[in-house]
Formats: sequence, C-alpha cells, structure tokens
Amino acid sequence: MSHLTDQQLQALDLDIYTIVTANAGSGKTFILTKRFIETILKKNVKFKEIVAITFTEKAASELVYKISKELDEVLERTKDFTEYQKLKQFREHILSAKISTIHSFCFDLLREFPIEAEIDPSTEIIDDLRKRELIEKSVEDTLIEFVEKNEEGVRDLLRMFGKENTIDFLKKLIEKRYFTDKLIEKIYLSNGEFDFQSYLQRIRGEAKNYFKSIYDDKLKEALQLLPSIKNEVTAKKRQEILDQIDEIENAISSFLNDLDFSKLQNTLGLICKVILRSDYTVRKSNFKNANEHSSVFQFQKIISEFADFTNKINFSDEFEEIRFKHIKALIDIYNSAKEKFKLYKTLEGVLDFEDLLILAEKLLDNQKVQQEISNRYKFILVDEFQDTDSIQFNIIRKITNNFDDDHNVFVVGDEKQSIYGFRNAQLTVFQDFKKEISNRYSKTKGVVTLSTSFRSTPSIAAFVNRIFSSLLSLQKKNQINYHQEVEYSELQVGREEYSNENILFLVSEYFKEDDDNSIQSEKVANYILHLVNSQKEIFDRNLKQKRRINFGDIALLFRTNKEMKSYENVFIRKGIPFVVSGGRGYYQSEEIRDWLNYLNFLSNPRNDDSLIAILRSPFFALSDNLILYLSLNFENQFSYFERLKFAAEKVSDEHPFKEIYSILNHHIQIASRYNIPELLQRILVDTDYYGKIDGHPKKFQIIANIEKLINEAHNFVTSGLEDLRTFSDYLKEAFEKEETAEAVISEIRGSVQLMTMHQAKGLEFPIVILPNFEKNLSRHSDRFGEISINDYFGFCFKIYDEENRDNYHSLSSFFGNKINQGIEINEQLRLLYVALTRATEKLVISFTHNFNAEKPDTTFSFKNVLIQNLPQVGFNQNNSLSLQTKLKFLKTKKDKPTEVEEDFNLVIEIIKDEFEISEQTFEKSPQITKEQKELSIHIDQIKDRVKNEIFTATQLNVYQFCPAKYLLKFIINYIPHKIYLSEKIDEDEITGADFGLVFHQLMEKISKADLEEANKLLDEILSIYPESIQTKFKQEVLEKFKKLLKEKTFVEIVNHQNSLKEFEIKVKFKNHFLLGVIDRINKDEDEIVIIDYKTDNFESSDYDKKVTEYLHQMEFYAFISSIFFKTEKIKLILFFINHPDKPYIKKFSLEELKQIEKNFEELIQKIEKQKFEMNENNCSICEYATNSKCVLVKNHL
Repeated sequence: MSHLTDQQLQALDLDIYTIVTANAGSGKTFILTKRFIETILKKNVKFKEIVAITFTEKAASELVYKISKELDEVLERTKDFTEYQKLKQFREHILSAKISTIHSFCFDLLREFPIEAEIDPSTEIIDDLRKRELIEKSVEDTLIEFVEKNEEGVRDLLRMFGKENTIDFLKKLIEKRYFTDKLIEKIYLSNGEFDFQSYLQRIRGEAKNYFKSIYDDKLKEALQLLPSIKNEVTAKKRQEILDQIDEIENAISSFLNDLDFSKLQNTLGLICKVILRSDYTVRKSNFKNANEHSSVFQFQKIISEFADFTNKINFSDEFEEIRFKHIKALIDIYNSAKEKFKLYKTLEGVLDFEDLLILAEKLLDNQKVQQEISNRYKFILVDEFQDTDSIQFNIIRKITNNFDDDHNVFVVGDEKQSIYGFRNAQLTVFQDFKKEISNRYSKTKGVVTLSTSFRSTPSIAAFVNRIFSSLLSLQKKNQINYHQEVEYSELQVGREEYSNENILFLVSEYFKEDDDNSIQSEKVANYILHLVNSQKEIFDRNLKQKRRINFGDIALLFRTNKEMKSYENVFIRKGIPFVVSGGRGYYQSEEIRDWLNYLNFLSNPRNDDSLIAILRSPFFALSDNLILYLSLNFENQFSYFERLKFAAEKVSDEHPFKEIYSILNHHIQIASRYNIPELLQRILVDTDYYGKIDGHPKKFQIIANIEKLINEAHNFVTSGLEDLRTFSDYLKEAFEKEETAEAVISEIRGSVQLMTMHQAKGLEFPIVILPNFEKNLSRHSDRFGEISINDYFGFCFKIYDEENRDNYHSLSSFFGNKINQGIEINEQLRLLYVALTRATEKLVISFTHNFNAEKPDTTFSFKNVLIQNLPQVGFNQNNSLSLQTKLKFLKTKKDKPTEVEEDFNLVIEIIKDEFEISEQTFEKSPQITKEQKELSIHIDQIKDRVKNEIFTATQLNVYQFCPAKYLLKFIINYIPHKIYLSEKIDEDEITGADFGLVFHQLMEKISKADLEEANKLLDEILSIYPESIQTKFKQEVLEKFKKLLKEKTFVEIVNHQNSLKEFEIKVKFKNHFLLGVIDRINKDEDEIVIIDYKTDNFESSDYDKKVTEYLHQMEFYAFISSIFFKTEKIKLILFFINHPDKPYIKKFSLEELKQIEKNFEELIQKIEKQKFEMNENNCSICEYATNSKCVLVKNHL
C-alpha cells in the first residue's frame, strides 16, 4: 500500500465528516492511523484536541502503537523543520493523547467534573464479579419484599417464568438499564404513566408498519396468482374449489385493506383447506398436473412464509391487556431492584461501566461542561463504529454540538461485521449516521467504502462474493430496517502475490450415533497432519516468498465454545500441538483445577481427594499402581499424606515416594510463611512443573493460564488478603461461577489455534478451517417461560390463554419474536462473513452430510446457506465445482493503483475420502503418553471385609459381570484414570444422566398425572442447574411427560393412591444385608407392584436386550420386596419412558423367587471366599482394562 487508492484518498478528506465502510482486510486501522497523522500535519491541531475512541483496551493499545510507529517513520522522512517540530511534540506526548475506550473517556470526564456529575471524586470502578453479586442481591431482596407484601402480579410472574428465569432476566435488565429505561418509556408509558390504550394504539400501528414492510408485497403477489391457480384446478369438485378460491381472494383483499390479523389467521386456515395442506405443501389432489413452475407452487412458496401466523396467537385486545398487566408488574420489580443496586453501589463508593455512560451523557447536558468539552475536542475518530450503541453515539453528538461545522468526526467500521447484538451493539446507529452524513453533503461525499481486500486471495474473494452478493440484499429505501439487514459491497483483490489455493469442502458422513462429532474431528485432524507432513507450501506475506506449512499457520474457528471439545481430544491423541483462545473457562482448565487441589491440600493436609488429584497431575505424575499401593497397604484411619510418609520411610532414596513426600512436607511448612505469589513460584520450581509439560500439545496455553493465576495472586495480596485458605475459597467460587476465558497466549508459534468466530474478528490466519458447518444455527425460542426483548414491541413472552387452555402469544409478543428471529438470522449471516474472511491463503469448510437422507435438509445451518447459493453438487465422492465469475483486482499501473475487472475461475474442491497420513510425533509429557502400567496386587493382603456387608443390586451385578471388577470397584475403590485430562461435559449441555436424575426426582414428588403440577415441580427441581439450561431442560422433560400422559399404563401407575416412592428397603439375608431403593411401589390388596423407570435412549430393536440387561436388578428388587412385605405376590413393571407403549410387565412365581434366592446366596458365598477371578471375555468392554488387558496381574509391586 505504498500508493493510496482513490477510496483511501476520499477517506482522508479532512475538511468533511466521514463515515467509512471497510470491507474485511481493507486496511481499516491503517486508514484510521493515516487520518490521525494527516490531521496533525495539515490542521492546526494540538495533541489535546484530538480524540480516538476504540471499544476494547487492547484495540486502544494497538492504535497507540501503530500511531507511534507511523509517527516515527514520518519523522525520519520529513525535512521541513516546522513540520518536524510539530510531529516530534506529538510523538513525545502520544501517551497523553486521548486514545482510549469510550468507558475510559467517560470516566475521565466524570473525575474532572465530580461536583457537576454528582459523584464522589474518590469513586472507583466496581469489578465485574462484585457487580454481578450486587445485582443478584438487589433482585433477590426485591423479590422477597414483593412476595412478603403480596404485591400484585409477582407470584404470577414467578409461576410463569420460574424463580431463576425471573432473576436472570431482571439481572440483564439492570445491567443494561439505560436501554431498559428507554424501552419502557417509549413503549409502555404515556406522560410518565402506564396507559394501556396508548400502548395498544402504538403496538397496533407498529405491527401494521412491520407487516407492510416485510409481508405486504408478498401477499399482494400471492393474490395476483389466484386467477392463474384457478386454471390449474383438476379436482372433481372443481366448481366448489373455484368458489372457495374466490372466497380466499376476497378474504386476502379484505385483510390487505384493514390489516386485521385475526382475518389473516382465518384466511390462512381456508387456504390450508383448499390450496395447501396443513404443513403448507401443495394439495396435489386438487392440482394433479401442477409442477414446480406452476402458479400454485409459486403461491405455496410465498404463503409458507406466513405459516407462523397460524401458530398459537391471540390477537384480541383483552388478551393483550392481560399481558400488559404482567409487564407492569415486571417493570415495578425492575425499578425497585434498580434502586437497590444504586444504593448498594453508593454504600461501597463504586460505579459500573453502565454508570459511566449514563452519567457522562447526563453531565454533557450541563451547558457549561458541554461547552468546555466541546471547545476542547475538535477532532473525533471512532474505530469499530458498527459496535456502537445509541448512548455512546449520543455522547459523541453532544461533544460536537450536534455535529456542527467547528468539529470534525471520522468513523470507520463495517456493517457486515456487526456481530455483537447480544452486547447491545446497535447496527442502526451506523446506518442512520451514514444517512445523516450522506444528506449533509447531498449524497456527493462523506460516505466511503473501502472495497479492496489486501488479505484475501482471489479464490477466497470470489467465493465470498458468490455467497453474499445474493445473500445480503439491498434494503428497501424509506422503510424501517426491522431485521437489521445490510448492503453487501463486493471484495476486490489488492494482492499481487498469493497462494494459488482452491476453496475446500471437507465432507464427513453423518451418523446419528456420532453425538460428539468424533468422525468429523478425526477427519479434520487427519487433514491437518496431511497438510503439515506433505511438504505443501503457502505464500508468506511477511517473508514475501513461499514456505512449508506448519501447525502455527492453521486456525479452527467455531461458532460456540463447546464445539471444541472433541477436536481437543483428537488433537491430543494424534499429537497435534494446539492452543485454545477462550475455549473452556479459565478456572475450569485442568491446570487451574490442579493448582486449586494443591492449595486445598496445603490448607488441609488430610484432604485425601486433593492429594490424590495432585499426585496424578503433572506436579508429580505418579502412576496409578503406586497410588493403589498407598490405598492397599495402610490402615484406613491414616490419611493419604500419612501413608505417603510411611511409604517414604521404607523405600530407597531413588523411589518417587521419597522425593514427593519431601517436597509436599516442605511446602506445608512454608505455606504460612510465604505470600501466595511466592508460594506458587516455589511450587513451580520444586516440582519442575514447566519441564513436565514441555511436550504437552497445550504447553503455551497452560503456561499462560498459570502466569495469569500468579497475577491474580498478586492482585489478591495487594488487596490486603493474604490467607491461603481464603485464596483457595476464592478460586473455588470462581471455578463454580466460571465466566472467565482462558489466558491470552503470548507464544503461539507452532500450534494450531482454536477459537470462536467472535474471537477471531479482527484477526487473520494463513489457513482457516471452519468445522461443524452442518450445526443448526437457530437459537431463538418462544417457549413458555422464556422472555426476550424487542426494540419495537418490548418484552415478549407467552402467557396462558384460559379460553384455548394453552400458552399463547399476544399481538405484541408475536411480532416482537418475529422481528427477533429476523435479526438473529441476519447476525448469523454476518458471523459467517467474518468467518469466511479470516484466511489469507487457504479456506477449508468442514461438515457432515447424510448420504442416505430421504428428505432434503432444511435446517438453518451455515452449510445449507452455502449450498443454497451454489450450483447443485454431489458430496458422495471426491468432486470439484468450477464457477466462472467476474472479479475485480487492484493493480499498479504507471505507479498508480488501478481497478481491473477480469474473468476468474472459482474452483471448490470436495473431499470425501480419507487422507493418507503419517502421523506427526513429538515428545509428550509423561502423564499423558505413558501407558497405564500393569497393576499388581497381593490378593492375600486383602483382609476379610465381607462379613455383615451391605449388598446392592449393582454390586451383585458387577460380580456376575466379572469378579475381578468387583474387587477393583468395591473393595479397593480403584478409579481407572487413563489420562489426567478431564472429560467434563460443557456445563451448558444436558447429559443423559442429568435427564434421568431430574425425571426420577419429578416422579418422586408428583402426586398425580397432571401437567400443571409437573410444570411447577420442575421449577423447584431445576433451580440447582445452570440458569443457561433450565428453560431448555424443563421443556425437554415436559415434552416427554406430555407423551407419557397419553399412555394408560403410565397414568394408572402415577394416579395410584397407595404408593411408596423412592422407597429404601433393607433386609437381612444370611449374614449380610440386602439394600435397594425402588422408584415406586404400588400396594394393592393382593400384590406388591414394583415400578422402575428407565430413561435410556435405544432403538426398538434393542428392547429385548435392554430388558435382559435390567432383569438381574429387577429380580433383586422382587426378592427383597418379597422379604420386606412378607408376600409371594410380586409384580414388576419396567417402564422405559422413551418407549412408553412397551412396558415390560412380569409376575414372579414362588418357584422363581426361590431360584433368585439361591442365585444370590451362591454369589455372596463366592465373595465371602474372596473368589475374584477375571472374566476375560468382558475385558474388551471394561473400563478397568487397557487394550483388552485387565489392570490386575499376578506380579508384585
């Protein structure tokens, strides 16, 4: 970029206000820096008169660096003494220049004018964790007060949304209280008071405006097709159908005349009886000769977009008023909680970031202050303007006297990269300011688009243009942009040297059973190894030449954090070095958990769990057989640290027990004398921790996380807290309330990078792989109990409709949800744009494909978005797609950048076959790569522990499976750890175990087969789960419960009045006890009925196998029940909730009960005699075996 393009020169016109739309890779920061320098050189400006606003501290620091670097270069070139002096003064004062985040800028204003701002000059910024604690306390205290006072509506809200959902929503409202207050004022208040009639008039008008903007033309087009559709009718009752079509024609015309939405519902109902079916497909029986080009199919395509209007919606004013009363109650609670939060902050002398903006905007209403600030700052530059919100924009407007001619504002951003709607970034601010600038200069100047990408190769630019030129369409002029659509500006190529790489689609076969995406992650890993080991070259823009690909060239970008897990696991297994940027939570990373265990142990040396964990961790990497030795060879009354001491006294100096005990004992002695950061450093040195992780694939991430931990310890000590136990408690609390990303890695060379697409914004990588493109993108939900917010219709949620006896939307909540769905879809498309434009040399897109699908995949996924904008292509074999297109290049001609349009052949390679690879190997850390050693145990050392024992069905079942497994699991308590890395499921996932637990709790508490009671009970049961999954979890359980209510057997079971639930039975048997907890026992006059619920997911073909699997447990329950209730009439119902129509029912005869008794007696006798032989037939499916070989072998330690 030695020569500026025409577009860049336009962006450097210092005499006008300028808004720049900068395409991905077009040099946004370059032009911002250039404008800053040009302003200094060409305008009579002092360094205190210019302000540059960014939206992150990191971006501010980078901008300072780039401006400083550019100033240094200009200083070297300049020969004019006056210019040199001016630049030199700026360079010397660069750190004093106003280059900061908007929040820092506002805080400086408040501290400069504390009296006018009505704040204490010593006020500090509250840390994020404490802020959330105060908000939560404010909300909970308010709810308690309202409930105790029996305030109107609060109990209804808690019943509808549940306590946790209500608290969570109110917390979000308070965090963004500026926007909440503006929304309430705009939608619900009239002259400061709640007025339903004014509200009703407002939302009716908004609903009509929205419909006219989005649907009016479509419905008119459908109306115009009806005469042609009449000619396509082929049914026997043709005249009757023609009359009905006339009725539809009149109904649509009538609706378009007054936009009465209840009419639309009736009209759609009629259409779905005559022209379409209820699923909005063509009613072919009435149109036998119709094909996809027929008018009826065109009509169907249009009308299917109206399907949502026939969902559960009550458009009546009376229903809207009921919802309005609920909203008023919600707002009353919000206002009260907001005031409490303000009081709590005042008592602690703190402000939060939202306060900085609110108070700064209010401060600038003070005419004297506003005048002083306006006279001071003459030049305003704003980066990432697409992420601005209305209050930030208002502050800039006030500083510049409503953008008067005495000021100059330059903003740069990209609407297509606006992906932070969830943080309240308002795309409309960018678009409205663009219109304002355009109108200011009569549409002749001031609005600039930097279209040239100096990042993308021709293949990537052509591919992105192909997808988005039709995907991001032009907005309709003079209409509200409800769905936040953006206009696409095509990429043109500014590079002359690049890698000649095609776009690659990496296709894996879809299998329903592959829940963790292991097939796709395996394929991606193999492709990475193939790239690195094949000696393939790419162009290096820094070296300006080609070189071999290495791991550090590659980045995997995911839509969500939890998608990374399967890729991490396979990368570790295959030896691919990688780092995760904010993947899992920082506190929940394995290394931080290890440190937490170490500190817990030092606080309490009798904490066996923590000690065992750190013995297995990289601190000491002690093998499991040595840990097992400590378990078997010492009395139970001794702690593991005491056992370690005794063992260390018996072994040679070279034995690991000796050194480990010495280190731990030393750390216990010094823990109270060292401050915490020093103690952490001492542990690092003494255990040679960094040496032990040297070969770990995540080495740099681990080091960065530990350095972050030490910094946190420094901050902790600086705050006046030095107690080790307090610091451990702090870490434990942070672990449980995880909201912190892993540390930023300072050294990432040679490692594949894993991060989310959001985190990748503003970054670039030579090779980008985009996995999991088949994933469903739809996050929006309008289930009962969920609340969303819309700028035009306010708070959106369903309420119970007494007349229809179900949960319904009102007019406002329906249209609010429709708009939110449109906004979400468009933000996902912009996120796709960001992801596709991160690569500088090669772009790889990975997804699964169902080759045996009977119906087309209509999921809203990135994969389908791409496919729908490309010609049809097959994925069942290696293939390629060649597309001829036009592409613009920026080429230097006669020392001037010139735009040239050329024909370009875009090639998309499709790879389905596996790769031939020789896997990369590298030295791995011992605790990861060392195979589990053969475990030896002296069986004769095991004492007689089987007298007066309590046996459960599980124990006896395990013994039947394999006596050796019984020994390991129940006598030795051996835990089969093969690697120390955790397999923890993301906390936002609902596991099968979680579902089973919740369902059993529901069955324990419920008194009858009643959906409403189940709904209330689930609010209580799910309160202990993460708030992020409660609504989804509840809905899944309720949907299952609804299906069960249709089954007669289930209803009879639950409605049975004489029952015992989760009933514990403990009976004496020979010299022992048998113990069982039975889900439910229904007692009839002549028999005992045992009911056991099973929540397994399995195919119907596996039903008999599942029954056999559980029969041993059921026999156990039948036998102990016969003893406890002293009856021989036992009936069993094994109820699989995922197969409710097939309960397994069995009555036990007296002979069968006697045989069961005999079997159990034989099993227990073998246990008493310590017969723990191995059943080698089951080793291949046993977690206590490595490579189908049991960990128990007859060798001594």
